[in-house]
Amino acid sequence: MKDIAKLFLGAFIGIAILSSFVAITVPKDKVVNIKTSAVCNMCKNKIEKALKSTLGISEALLNVKSKEVKVKYNPDLLSADQVRLVVINSGYNADEHARNPEAFAKLPECCKDKSLCKEKN
Repeated sequence: MKDIAKLFLGAFIGIAILSSFVAITVPKDKVVNIKTSAVCNMCKNKIEKALKSTLGISEALLNVKSKEVKVKYNPDLLSADQVRLVVINSGYNADEHARNPEAFAKLPECCKDKSLCKEKN
């Protein structure tokens, strides 16, 4: 019985040490807020979908009124500039960086010109 108790105690201590090591080495996600050129909910869907499908990005939420997208990402897998590049390659401006013109050309007309949007923002 004492041997079983020692075994469980040893396993518990080992798990405690391992879990504290994992807690130290697991990177914390970072958050970046990016000003975009989004104008409507279709833009919101396109930008969020592109970001969320990118490895290393766990969350993306665009506020259409402020045109700002909040992105949570793993800094071990990509940088804030690489996050901006996803937005740029979706056809939208990202902070002071200009959109990819080829991607912009493929956007729906309302995403290119707010006056063509049917929704009120």
